[in-house]
Amino acid sequence: QLLANYLEGYGVKIVPHVDIENVTDGEKYKTITFDNGGTLLTEMIIFCTGNLPNTELARAAGLEVGHGIIVDDHMRTSAEGVYAVGDAAEVDGITGGLWTTSSEQGRIAALNALGGDERYVPRTGKVGVKVPGIDVMSAGDFESSQGVTFSILDEDMKRYARLVIDDGKII
Repeated sequence: QLLANYLEGYGVKIVPHVDIENVTDGEKYKTITFDNGGTLLTEMIIFCTGNLPNTELARAAGLEVGHGIIVDDHMRTSAEGVYAVGDAAEVDGITGGLWTTSSEQGRIAALNALGGDERYVPRTGKVGVKVPGIDVMSAGDFESSQGVTFSILDEDMKRYARLVIDDGKII
């Protein structure tokens, strides 16, 4: 919410969790009509949709596909000798999306393709966003409701921190 308020101070309107029914291009503004009946006039639209792996070729080749190309912890697909990594790979129901994840998966796939026995172990996620004037970073299971939560909010300094501890460990 702190980030949303910050961006709205620059005239950015954030409209989460809605579907767009229609966009009408006017002379100066676009009119967006949402599925909930609401409308918005705007000069620009930015969509934040996440990543969607392109699995078309893998599916056509007969590989097992879910949200991404399904791989095991060796980064092997359902076809002998074929590996998938990065945004396209789905490990335990999760697709990547970060450079560090893709790089690690690529290293493991390459070593295994050469006869190794390396296993990919998903690491706790860490995401940083660069927004001028405010730093945004999350790490670990930042949506967890387990354990004890400590949080601070300093709107003047544009700072928010939340720490979750469960069973003596930082989540």
